[in-house]
Amino acid sequence: MKKHAIYWHLLFWLFILLFSTANVYPYFANLPNALSNRALFLPVWLMSSYFNWWVLMPNLLAEGKTIRYLISLLLLLLGATFLQRYLCLYHYYPSFWYEQVGVFDWRLLVQFAAILSLPIICSILSFFMFKWYREQQQAKQLIMQQKSAELDYLKAQVNPHFLFNTLNTLFGLAIEQSPKVPDLILKISELLSYSLYQSSNERIALRDEVKLIENFLVLEKERFANRVEVLFEKSTALDETIEIAPLLFIALVENAFKHGIKDAIATVPISIHLQQHQNTLELEVKNKISPTKEQPNTSQGVGLKNLVRRLNLLYPNRHQFSAQAQGDYFVASLKLTIDE
Repeated sequence: MKKHAIYWHLLFWLFILLFSTANVYPYFANLPNALSNRALFLPVWLMSSYFNWWVLMPNLLAEGKTIRYLISLLLLLLGATFLQRYLCLYHYYPSFWYEQVGVFDWRLLVQFAAILSLPIICSILSFFMFKWYREQQQAKQLIMQQKSAELDYLKAQVNPHFLFNTLNTLFGLAIEQSPKVPDLILKISELLSYSLYQSSNERIALRDEVKLIENFLVLEKERFANRVEVLFEKSTALDETIEIAPLLFIALVENAFKHGIKDAIATVPISIHLQQHQNTLELEVKNKISPTKEQPNTSQGVGLKNLVRRLNLLYPNRHQFSAQAQGDYFVASLKLTIDE
């Protein structure tokens, strides 16, 4: 038996002894006499209670054999009652007690049975309480495992999706035979390093996510040249040491480039604003809607669907996300309540 379990058992029996002593104290009007009287029940209490706890409950009650358990419990209580009566009359009490009252006096048998049933009833209640607690803990652990597995799956989707977009960028520059390709390959290497290694962490510093966005913007500006005009503003109050889940903000930035510029025939403005209000981070990404193609909603596309699901898992009741058309612009906004 583990050390902490022994303490719980000692506390249990101390409670039983004091509770039963309090019940008979008015009769004795003397605390030591009342306490010693109840202590006489301890041997039978211990024997019957632990037989119920270690034998009957795990082998019958826990297995769903309720009828057999109740019958066995009744027989145990009857046996314990007669044993306690025998010990009291022949060993504990003075001899004159036996001359006045017999062993099988039904009134005293009922009284003894009620006294002996107290720890047994408490042990049954404790059994169900611990069972409920274990089931709750197992349920929580299962939910956490399921969430962890789902997050791993979602991250596995993010990395190929991000790799696909960055390779598209490099492919476009290679076709144009841009002399900047070698330098941009290094930028892409940094992006992929972040996507493959940093994203495996549960939390990263905000500065790393900001650096990821900045590197991505460099690549996209080179790719689209005069077809895009990008504004990235960060609040001066921004604390870049705070930690957030990785690859959340980049999904909104990617979405603006993917759907805002693809079919554009004129320069497309894209604005990105990142600010902080106490423990709330807010990212707003706005892009001009291409006149030849309707902006997709949040239920379409791997990036935004993935983002919504990850937010629900990582920041339940601690985020606000919206993505909708506002006039000629598509505006995506994400607010995160960061960990204190």
